[in-house]
Amino acid sequence: MQIEALQRRCLLSATGWTVDVSDPFGVGTATTDEIKRLVPYAGNQWADHISGTGANVLVRVLLDKLVSTATGSSPVNVEVRTVKGVKIFEQGATNKLRTGNDGNGAEPDIELHINPDYAKTLWFDPSPETRGSASAAPVPVGKVDAVSVLMHEFGHAFVFNGFRNDQTGALAKSTEASAFDSDVTVDSGSHPFYVGSNAQAAFGGKPVPLTFRGPTTGDIYHLGNPAPGAGSELSTALMNSVGFDTGFRYFLDNQLLAVLQDTLVAGTPDPIIIDKLPTTISFTGTKVYTNAFKQKVTLTLQGPGQARLIFADTVGGNAGTAANPADPLSLTLTGTSSKTTLFTVKPNANFIVGMVSSAGGVKSFSATTMAAKTVTLAGASSLALGNVGGTPITIGSAAGKLTFSAKSLTDAVLSLPDVTTMTVGNWLTTDVNSRPSTINSARSIKVSSNFSVTVSIKKDLGSVTVAQGVKNLNLSVGKSIGAITVGRNLQNSAISAAAILGITVKGSIASSQIRASSGLRKVQAGSLSNSKIGVAVIGNLPDSLPTTQTVAQTFVNSKATLSDVTITGSVVSSLLMAPKVSNVKIGTASAKNGGRAFGVLADVLTSVSGKSSVKGAFNVASSAKGAAVKDNDFSVIAI
Repeated sequence: MQIEALQRRCLLSATGWTVDVSDPFGVGTATTDEIKRLVPYAGNQWADHISGTGANVLVRVLLDKLVSTATGSSPVNVEVRTVKGVKIFEQGATNKLRTGNDGNGAEPDIELHINPDYAKTLWFDPSPETRGSASAAPVPVGKVDAVSVLMHEFGHAFVFNGFRNDQTGALAKSTEASAFDSDVTVDSGSHPFYVGSNAQAAFGGKPVPLTFRGPTTGDIYHLGNPAPGAGSELSTALMNSVGFDTGFRYFLDNQLLAVLQDTLVAGTPDPIIIDKLPTTISFTGTKVYTNAFKQKVTLTLQGPGQARLIFADTVGGNAGTAANPADPLSLTLTGTSSKTTLFTVKPNANFIVGMVSSAGGVKSFSATTMAAKTVTLAGASSLALGNVGGTPITIGSAAGKLTFSAKSLTDAVLSLPDVTTMTVGNWLTTDVNSRPSTINSARSIKVSSNFSVTVSIKKDLGSVTVAQGVKNLNLSVGKSIGAITVGRNLQNSAISAAAILGITVKGSIASSQIRASSGLRKVQAGSLSNSKIGVAVIGNLPDSLPTTQTVAQTFVNSKATLSDVTITGSVVSSLLMAPKVSNVKIGTASAKNGGRAFGVLADVLTSVSGKSSVKGAFNVASSAKGAAVKDNDFSVIAI
């Protein structure tokens, strides 16, 4: 199931906003003014979907050290109806937007509290109206998107709030419930679910899991649970309980809009206990069940441990049978070890499952026709998958290093331990808001077709081999990259590492950045255009050669070297920069570049040769300070 983010409406909102920010801890106007600027935008994401009068909403924002991050609420509630003897209350701010009635006069309609230290971690989007578009500025690494935080807290002020106990789900008074409370149910295991009709329809016809942290802890006014809990696919939703990742935006999606619509009509109040228990099948060895396509699916578990399939609630508990074919909600493994294997032995049958999880490691997991919402294993020595789309896959380190293979990965968010070999057909990201995949380390990555993802490798990457082209790749490596080989072109990509031992591109390098902090030893390509290659450069790589800067202003490590660069064809509007540059050979540099300086810049130059399009051949064996080569906009300079 895919929950789609909603695009921002183009029409101007009729809602007015008055925002007051109180700063008793002296965070400063640079922050408070930005909060004041973004509050109306964040509030309108919800307000635009609440039918009403276009009333003015008064928001008070308090920088408050008594909260850990941020909170949001509507100080008053308005009784809107009585159902079966239970009074239903609507959030005061929501009621004001719907009816125009002001339940608390001149007092704030919404209160937002933000911890001042947390406020310092926020990034204030300069153009929030571009969110979700290709032109949106990326959220900086290490920063939390302020608009996402504000939208989350407005979600509590408008919708996700009430009178239930966070841990038990019980109403404080059996005769009073919020509009949200009225559609909450608790099953026999004390797990809370939201069962509004619109919300269930958006969640594939099933109750929507609310956060449950155990018998004594909860967070019922949030969606989903961390994997392997129920609703783990909602962990990236705006109203999740886990928290906000840095460098990532969150959006109002169809699931949240469905909950909002349910609260505006306020359904039948609780207490209700779900009386249809799920079908649970535990097995060792081989299990055959009938899926929703009426195909026989065979699962085989070999070695220590037990497998458990859970199907949706059914009358009679006979899901997965010929009489009641169904796909399981989850497959859970317990008691496994490094000697356990699990695989599907009928590759023509579709193994579609909500969640796959294990508390212990496994030797191997193989499913060539699997489609899952989440896969979370404590560890695996081998993982072999078919076509994977939109699935978060998390593998722990309990089984040591991993061998990974897949026919294709599309919008799959990976979190992997040390990887020996990773072999993929197509590895693509089509969702611009998708979170990056993370790998602890990788000895070898091989991609036979397209490679267009954002991936972060914490330690070392031995080698990357891409048989075809690379486009829109964002690869960051914490330590070193051994070798990168690209069969065709490298385009619109960014590659960074502490050290890079070699990059070979059989086609062209175009509109890309390659940077290292300590050294880049070998670069080979057919041509180089609109690209930047830098070693130990301070800050962002510049758009043109910084010819007026000193060495200290330009480079951070005087010993870092860029060496053995061979560009056989043309060099157009590109930079080669490092404290030490040696053994560079280029074909022909297009000297005229519209007045923007480009070329080679270093503190120490040794053996730089090639040809410029106007003045012809050059050969710099070594250079004193200054321009060793100057042809229109192309230069070879020792600063």
